[in-house]
Amino acid sequence: MFGRKEILGNIYALVTTSMCVLLMCVSALIAIAQPAYSQDSSGVDTSTYSGRLLTDVLGDLQQKGLQIIYSSELVRPWMRVRETPAAGPPAEILQEILSPHGLKAVEGPGQTWLVVQAPPDSAAAGAIWGQVSDSHDGEPLARVAVAVLGTGSSGTTAADGRFAFSGLEPGRYDIEFHADGYISHRMPDIEVTVDSTTSLDVQLQVVDAALENITVIGSQYRLLTDEVSGGRFVTREELDQIPHLTDDLFRAARRIPGIASDDISARLHVRGGNTDESFLMLDGLELFNPFHLKDLGGIFGIVDSNIVDSLDILSGGYTAEYGDGMSGVMDATTLHLGDTSETSLGVSFVNAFARTQQNFDDGRGRWMVSVRRGYLDWLFSEASTGDTEFTPRYWDILAKFEYDFTNFTTLHANVLLASDDMTIEDVQGSDVGRSDGQSDSAYLWAALSTDWSEKLYSNTIFSVGNLDRTRLAVVLEDGSFNGMPIVLSDILVDDRRSLDFFGVRTDWVHVIDDRNMLKWGLDARHYDADYDYELQSTISHPFWTDLPVDNSHAIVSNPDGDQYAIYLAYRRRLTESLLAEVGLRWDKQTYTDIDDDDQYSPRINLLYELGPSTDLRAAWGRFYQSQGINELQVEDNVDVFFPAEQADHVVLGMTHRFNSGLTLRTDLYRKEYDNLRPRFENALDPHEIIPEANPDRIMISPDSAEARGIEILFRQSDNPVFNWWVGYVWSEVFDTINGVDVPRSWDQRHAATTNVNWRWAKWNWNLAGVYHTGWPRTPIDFDVEFDSSGAAVDADVVFGPRNSENYDNYFRLDTRLSRDVAFENSELTYYVEIYNIFDKENPCCVDGLGVSVSPTRVVTPMIQVDSGMTRLYSFGVSWTF
Repeated sequence: MFGRKEILGNIYALVTTSMCVLLMCVSALIAIAQPAYSQDSSGVDTSTYSGRLLTDVLGDLQQKGLQIIYSSELVRPWMRVRETPAAGPPAEILQEILSPHGLKAVEGPGQTWLVVQAPPDSAAAGAIWGQVSDSHDGEPLARVAVAVLGTGSSGTTAADGRFAFSGLEPGRYDIEFHADGYISHRMPDIEVTVDSTTSLDVQLQVVDAALENITVIGSQYRLLTDEVSGGRFVTREELDQIPHLTDDLFRAARRIPGIASDDISARLHVRGGNTDESFLMLDGLELFNPFHLKDLGGIFGIVDSNIVDSLDILSGGYTAEYGDGMSGVMDATTLHLGDTSETSLGVSFVNAFARTQQNFDDGRGRWMVSVRRGYLDWLFSEASTGDTEFTPRYWDILAKFEYDFTNFTTLHANVLLASDDMTIEDVQGSDVGRSDGQSDSAYLWAALSTDWSEKLYSNTIFSVGNLDRTRLAVVLEDGSFNGMPIVLSDILVDDRRSLDFFGVRTDWVHVIDDRNMLKWGLDARHYDADYDYELQSTISHPFWTDLPVDNSHAIVSNPDGDQYAIYLAYRRRLTESLLAEVGLRWDKQTYTDIDDDDQYSPRINLLYELGPSTDLRAAWGRFYQSQGINELQVEDNVDVFFPAEQADHVVLGMTHRFNSGLTLRTDLYRKEYDNLRPRFENALDPHEIIPEANPDRIMISPDSAEARGIEILFRQSDNPVFNWWVGYVWSEVFDTINGVDVPRSWDQRHAATTNVNWRWAKWNWNLAGVYHTGWPRTPIDFDVEFDSSGAAVDADVVFGPRNSENYDNYFRLDTRLSRDVAFENSELTYYVEIYNIFDKENPCCVDGLGVSVSPTRVVTPMIQVDSGMTRLYSFGVSWTF
């Protein structure tokens, strides 16, 4: 009765209908807002210029022979030509269309025209222009922040690295240059004279040359960031172009090689690990079970990807400051709050959002608020029938505050609130089912980051939080389970649990000199948890048991205690090309009541720069993962905590950058697991709303486990029009149970992802594909009993060796078409997406079981296999002003 797949199928169908209505409204808005252009075919067609985007007209004048250089900080994307300019030479037309915006063009070196801020008519002033490039390869650098100190003049470089300032009074100025991934640079005493232009040629050094900023982690992929640094995979702009349902942070991450996931849940398997073997950190704070609609498997994350400035996916061999996660870490940083004020409103596939950021006290203080609210409950309330009720409600709020006390000390404060409330009720004759789930999360943390000197930095976080979850379910059913006759009588689930915590974490970095660095830190947290769980269930199933089985239990538990961690790491540049970091981490939990349960985690990381274009990485480390105080397995009648699990990582990696702009990255890894605690799975269908009450629930208790694989990634990303990547992974992961190697249920021997992006004018088209070999499944047969007359009187299901067969291979192709529309002082962005373009059936689980017996006693199992995501249409629109 309560299948997650059926519920999500209804979501897809209902929201797709609403998409058509929204897109019609967006199209009408754009049509109304677009101005009508006049046409003139004589000479320079100035009659077409009025009302057009200023950037488009500048491009037209460039085609007429003018070499025009301008910054997007001066020529904003939404600026338009206000009046039709008089006919004349292109240079005069240029001055006329710039003047209403307070701009003018000055002639620079090499017969170029520089667009600068026009000074007051009475002022005698000069100008500065120049170009910023990479000191290593001489490539121009875009989006470099440039400031003329003492004047209030600032801006960023254009795509070709050029910048320009005008209206400067004669004198000498210091000019500063800042760019992510590069060492900040100051040029002192730059002279400006009356009616002249001072030319500058600036080269910035990659910040990776600074010891504390070199990435030595064995396997790291960087998302969203525009930083030029090792491990960068997808920039903010590139991620916005890739199909990722509902702009979800976790669904965006699943494009990374080595990550596996199903179509329903947003949870991730990192390099063969279970979904609970990795965790999410947001601005330095670990979030617990950070998903919306947990009763549906956690189909959305509680963090909107649009408020994240950078996301580091650490999939192996990470350094000592990261602990208590055996397979991976998602380290996310929220948006950097700049000096500008900005507001965005929008709606996407299943939610609406609003966010704004402002500053005060001359930019020393900054704040941002982001709000999302799912609207599925509104849609279903209009479409529901009298016998069915489905109301999934969820929302989240993130507020961020920053204040610079000095140039060296900044206070950061965050509040994250998230809430879910879902009701499912289905009445079909004598079958009655209802499930109510509610979950609330509240996090508050403040951080003080201090530069004590040029060589000593610290960041200290104080945090407090509360999580509450309630799940009430009742099923009275005389029907079928997976197609078989069954009686599930008086199933009642009453699940109430909560967690309160507070803690402090401090991290320090001391750069001793150009070759030596120390890192150390402390993390201490106190927890209070409460569990009140009751399951009443009687199962009568002809394929499992002839007599009713009582599956009832109740647990009340109130664990409390502390969790501590201390780490120390030493980094040394052994030679100009070889860098090493060794670290040791100590962890302990006091709530487990397990003697001698301290965990010591040694780590070793090496980076060898084989040449200016090739890096080699190697890492070995021991990683522990404790059972969280919020992870007591009460639903499966377990009321004790298990010792920390252990995994040893070995990682070898290589990155090579070709002169053509192509990048090749390879990673080899091996993880050996030990001291694993039992876990519970549903052998047939993992997507049930009440999984612990179904008869296919099994316990898996491995002696050990192992994951290994090789990842290969080719990426071409330096072309502004056409970019692509393709990745391939060979891997395997298995549990060793009683001496037998059994593949884990998410093992995928071969996997590939690909992405192609084409951008023209204001349009962008992206095509993304994913393929992997079928996940393991357990073969099913039936033992049929016949009477003396040869008639079948009973049948028992017989499982073959666990996970010894596989479902069919998985393949999905998705596409996204997006466009930016600029207005006078704002910008509208919208997109449409299609998931599983060819509507391919990708089997995921067993949805029905039966048996057919012929008159000649031939037994034929009747197994109905369900598929994952069908063809799905998605959309999104946002307005920024």
